[in-house]
Amino acid sequence: MDLDADDSDLPKDLRKQTRFPIPEPLVIELLDESGEVIKSESTVTENISYGGAAIFTQWDLEPGTFVRVVSLRHDLKIISVVRGRRLGSDGIPRLHLEFIDRFFPLEGID
Repeated sequence: MDLDADDSDLPKDLRKQTRFPIPEPLVIELLDESGEVIKSESTVTENISYGGAAIFTQWDLEPGTFVRVVSLRHDLKIISVVRGRRLGSDGIPRLHLEFIDRFFPLEGID
């Protein structure tokens, strides 16, 4: 199974990676062209997989925008790309992120 393949547009039952409805605390950082943090936001995930997450946010970022995801609990930073943005039925916006340079450590959960 290719865990790197982008399957975000597939129905849930055809995705290669299981999404877990876990509220994982994260910090997202918006980076400028030189990789410097220009703003950050503390948030939690709506769901998460090895290769990406849906997070609650107030940011209005376009697909293709790069952010850094920071997990203090796992002492981890992951470069990520925004794949989508949507407004939930609860009125809270979500960003759909794809992790680029490494997987999120979900060992023991699946």
